[in-house]
Amino acid sequence: TSKLIMERNVISRVKKAAPFLYTDNDPYLALIDGDLFLYPGSKNGLFYESKILLIWTNNSQLRIMAGYKITYGKYPFGSHWQIVPPQLPTLPPGLPMIDIQISW
Repeated sequence: TSKLIMERNVISRVKKAAPFLYTDNDPYLALIDGDLFLYPGSKNGLFYESKILLIWTNNSQLRIMAGYKITYGKYPFGSHWQIVPPQLPTLPPGLPMIDIQISW
């Protein structure tokens, strides 16, 4: 005879399937996102955007995100790419963009 054992908890299922993975008690969330935009009717209508952000949440009212965004596009006037934030003469090079979200 055989037994059917249902494991409904996702964490315990992952631990059984991949015991080398572990969970962190104080995790930092990361957002890795890529978007591809196509412009209909245009021969060169293509735009790609990729973001990598680390997210720190203090409570439900404060969230701070820091990271980089890379954009690339083919437009009727030519190709263009950019790393956001751009290097500004008044700031040291390599600083990430910072997004502070406050709610009440």
